[in-house]
Amino acid sequence: MKGKQMDKIIEQLNMKPVEILIPDYIIEQWQQLLEMMLSSNFSDIVLLNKLKSADYKYLGRAFQDQQEIAIDELTIITQQFSDCLEQEDQRIKKKIAEKVYINSDLAADDIFYLGLPVRWPQGKIFAVLSFYSRDCSLWKTSNLNQIEFAINLIESNLKLIYQNNFNSNLNDYYSKLIDILPVGVLIENEQGIILKANEELEQITGFTKSELIGSSIFETLVPENNSANARQDIKKILADNILSQRIFSQDKFSTEKYLYLQEQKINLPDNSIGIVSIQTDITDKVMIEKQVVDLLNKQKILLDSIDIQIWFADDINHYGIVNEARAEFLGLAKEEIRGKKITEVMQEDKSIQSCLASNRFVFETKQKYHVEEKIKNHTGDLRTLAVTKTPILNEDNKVDAIVCTAVDITEQRRQEAKIKYASYHDSLTELYNRSFMEKEINDFDCKDNLPISVIMIDLNGLKLVNDTYGHLAGDNLLQKMAAILKNSCRNSDIVVRWGGDEFVILLPKTKQKNLEEVISRINTKLADNYLLEAGSKIPLSAAIGSAIKSEVYQNIFDILDQAEEIMYKNKLTESKSVKSNIVNSLLRTLSEKSQETGQHSTRMAKLAIKIAKKMQLSTIEINKLILIAKLHDIGKTVIPESILNKKTELTEEEWRIIRNHPAVGHRILNATEEFSHISGEVLSHHEFWDGSGYPRGLKGEEIPLLARIIAIVDAYDVMTNKQSYKAPLSKSAALAEIESCSGSQFDPELVELFIKIMKNVVKIK
Repeated sequence: MKGKQMDKIIEQLNMKPVEILIPDYIIEQWQQLLEMMLSSNFSDIVLLNKLKSADYKYLGRAFQDQQEIAIDELTIITQQFSDCLEQEDQRIKKKIAEKVYINSDLAADDIFYLGLPVRWPQGKIFAVLSFYSRDCSLWKTSNLNQIEFAINLIESNLKLIYQNNFNSNLNDYYSKLIDILPVGVLIENEQGIILKANEELEQITGFTKSELIGSSIFETLVPENNSANARQDIKKILADNILSQRIFSQDKFSTEKYLYLQEQKINLPDNSIGIVSIQTDITDKVMIEKQVVDLLNKQKILLDSIDIQIWFADDINHYGIVNEARAEFLGLAKEEIRGKKITEVMQEDKSIQSCLASNRFVFETKQKYHVEEKIKNHTGDLRTLAVTKTPILNEDNKVDAIVCTAVDITEQRRQEAKIKYASYHDSLTELYNRSFMEKEINDFDCKDNLPISVIMIDLNGLKLVNDTYGHLAGDNLLQKMAAILKNSCRNSDIVVRWGGDEFVILLPKTKQKNLEEVISRINTKLADNYLLEAGSKIPLSAAIGSAIKSEVYQNIFDILDQAEEIMYKNKLTESKSVKSNIVNSLLRTLSEKSQETGQHSTRMAKLAIKIAKKMQLSTIEINKLILIAKLHDIGKTVIPESILNKKTELTEEEWRIIRNHPAVGHRILNATEEFSHISGEVLSHHEFWDGSGYPRGLKGEEIPLLARIIAIVDAYDVMTNKQSYKAPLSKSAALAEIESCSGSQFDPELVELFIKIMKNVVKIK
């Protein structure tokens, strides 16, 4: 509200103090009361006079018979008592005796004076009740009780007079208040008869108060074509509904206007029901809004086909028009939003407060406002909106309304977040990547973070797992390692996938003892975990190196190099045993899930050694044969147990899986320094002399010699020992079967040699 207008209202509302007049009939009652008190011989003179006044209008008639007491003397006595009351701060005490003022020094003749205050309801003294007597013995307790009764009676009259006067002034005050309000106010009864109208309503409607009061709203204010709607509105209001609406209207002179009405039911002084209607002329705002809408339509900005949300705010609290995009976001029809309060349209308190605050900023500062905020739409989906609010200024440089736009940038921000996340994170492990570390390490490398500990980790066996089970298994191994590292560190530590199978951990404010604790946790978790692939439990291990930056002058990259150097030293010493552990683990798995037992490998080795010695092979070749016998079927670890132990005939797909195990075994052994020298023989142990074997279809002497030997002893041991799918053959039957395959499956010369050897062998254990 404008400052000058408010000052004018305050000035008009200041009530001027006025004297409260005492009706004549009340004065006459008081006169009779004083005469009754005189007739009781309680006092020679009784009078009631206003405080600090010589007005003796309320005077007992007995005074006429007491001329020897001068009026001036009475004035002096009363004045002294008045002064006494003021000195006591006009406080009244409970007992009348404590309120008595007696003076016997007025004249030669002893005249005793008894004075008591009579008060208005709010405590202010109205008058003094005075008694004069030559004999104070008459002032007994019983008579004092009569005086108290008289004072109570007079004060009851004053209370009634005061309240009537207050009510009258209050009614005038409220009437005056309504008249000076800057909005139109109309009060009507249930039938629509106007009971009250203020001056602003005269300006809005063109009718004078005298024309409005007593008339029906249907005769003056409601156009005939809107009569039915108005009657329906009255029914709604009388049914306790509060109506807030924008309407089109015409004043007395047929001038078109737009009004904003707020109407509700009230109780009238005669206990009947009425309606109060508060009316605001919003014609100027609506016309400006129309002009803006027309302009926007001409420029094709406010089109319902665009995705940008557009709406107007008529004031801080209310919506104006909205476009389809805004209405859809709020989950309402456009017509349901226009003219409604923001609190009636939006659901979430946080969004409501943000909207109101930004509206207030634009209306009060006249400045454009822009913000990016997250707001829930009508379905509860949290959307990111870029909101801009622009003030519309009138000729007086005042804000008439604001134009608001909102662009949904949710997907844009999501994509940006994904790009930012991807640029600094490893997609497989979700750890920070090398780019992030190289970007952030200079900020991380500061005095406040000292001492800075660095851990370098190299995951063991990744290539072996990749070659054995494929890269998906290798990815699982990396993810498992990443989880172990994250779970072993604090939130303040930075865990990075440095590249391939290497990881780096930066630990701020970490001394040697704490560093060792972290490394111990990592090793413990590695020992307690394994990778489960195709039924195989692959142990986890890693080479770890660490270093600490304790002084500011030390280069953090030198510390990284130190940790890396220690890590590589550990890897060199541990690598052989680590891979051997993995191979042994695979063999244990194979033994658990199939009939490839240690006894089978041992028996094969013994038979192979007999052939090798008969052929006078070197000790090196014999040792290779022992390893081949042990590891020839290691590739079967990737084959499901259901296929390995199937008792019925295998399908073509199952045979394809079986035939792939030599290649898998070759990859496994080739990934280890300890066993890579026998990988070729393991790859070829199912090749046939006639070229019909697998996996490469080698023929004759293209097949490595040791592989040809292993093929014969493997077949013999399988035939002569119990299998899940068949009973064992006798020695002679097995040798006959091998002989029948001479030249096709097996090397003929080796078959002949094997049969000769086996004639002298009772049983291999």
